[in-house]
Amino acid sequence: MCYLDRILWLIASAALCSQAAMASAQMACTPVVASAPVVCPPKPKAPTQAPSSGPSRSTTAPSTDVPRIVINNVVKPEMRQDIARALPAEQSSKDFWDGLIAIGTMSLAFVTGGLWFATYRLGRDAKSAAAQQALEMERQLRLAEAANKIARDEFQSVHRPRLQVRREQVRYNERDNGINLVLANVGDLPADKVMANVNLRIVPAGESARLQMESLPPYNNLAVNISEERQKRGVNGELDADERTYWYFPFTEITTASMERVTRLEDVLCFFGHLSFLGPDGVLRRSAFFRTYDPHTDTFIPSGDPDYEHH
Repeated sequence: MCYLDRILWLIASAALCSQAAMASAQMACTPVVASAPVVCPPKPKAPTQAPSSGPSRSTTAPSTDVPRIVINNVVKPEMRQDIARALPAEQSSKDFWDGLIAIGTMSLAFVTGGLWFATYRLGRDAKSAAAQQALEMERQLRLAEAANKIARDEFQSVHRPRLQVRREQVRYNERDNGINLVLANVGDLPADKVMANVNLRIVPAGESARLQMESLPPYNNLAVNISEERQKRGVNGELDADERTYWYFPFTEITTASMERVTRLEDVLCFFGHLSFLGPDGVLRRSAFFRTYDPHTDTFIPSGDPDYEHH
């Protein structure tokens, strides 16, 4: 309880006590008047004549009436002076108590107003506290959502899809002229909307280093929508985590004559490109590769440049 409420409670208690004291004082100041009984004489009764056959004579019957007692207020002579002296004092006491009653009434009105103001203030403070609590809850909710988003983004940045090109093979025969490879998702989440942009160049041996240095994505040789082609084959367009898929890219540059020059190390076959895909978080990501064909081992050697080899 605050100090204002305690003061109002004390004022109300004092007002009630003053009214009780005034009532007791008025009862105590009432003058006492002695009462004495007064005996009234009996009422005379008319004589009655008794019937007789002889000469008439009047007789008076004895009265049987009981004297009546009437109670009158009798003021003793010695009390008259005391009463006369007590009247002004009683009037003064009455005026005093009337004033005290007025003060108590005003105090009670003041206490009532104070209680109303305190109730109003409590309601206002409760409303303000509720509004502040709602704002605080909203702020905490926004902070929780931000923290949840940060945790989710951090999880998806670590546990995300990662696409790699593996096991490239050169095919050149009467039916196939191109590159066959395995597209592997080595990440923890599925990849969707997979788009492959692949390129093949056969250049003289002395120009392969410059080709790698001057090759910048996006490339414009061959673009294939891997997810759409998988759906045409009746397979889910998404490439799930740890899933592999075989893919063949035809190239007209691969012929028997061109491959003979590559085998004699006169020319160099370069296979490079990049992959774009969406993760579950809707973020577009890319991975790239740059491989040089080694005819002696029939394999592709990855480039050591992170601008061309990353996932």
